[in-house]
Amino acid sequence: MLMQLTDTTLSLTQSDEDRLLRIVHVGYGYTLTRDADCDLPEEGLEVSIDILGDDLISDDLLARDIDRHVVACRAGATTSQQRRLVVAQALLDEDIGDDEIKLRISAHDASGTRLATAMTPIVRGAF
Repeated sequence: MLMQLTDTTLSLTQSDEDRLLRIVHVGYGYTLTRDADCDLPEEGLEVSIDILGDDLISDDLLARDIDRHVVACRAGATTSQQRRLVVAQALLDEDIGDDEIKLRISAHDASGTRLATAMTPIVRGAF
């Protein structure tokens, strides 16, 4: 394996004011570890985030590439990232009653080849 995404986290927070504005603060984090024998170029890796609604049969893709950023990680190194974004409350309203939300975090090389993928824990809420 060339690299690994681990220690994923997800938080969804909404204050009373946010409810009036119909927005949700999404916080997420991960650790990216690149193997020492990884022979990919030292350039930055692109990390993309998809928002999913967790379902029994097939997860719902609620938003693709909602956040993209470049992370520098040399061979044999580990980096941890924490990021935040704001989304419309309606985006997370994926079910009747409680919603089950998770993120898919993917790392890609410069050509777009997916090198690692991980899911965050599920967060439940009524959006």
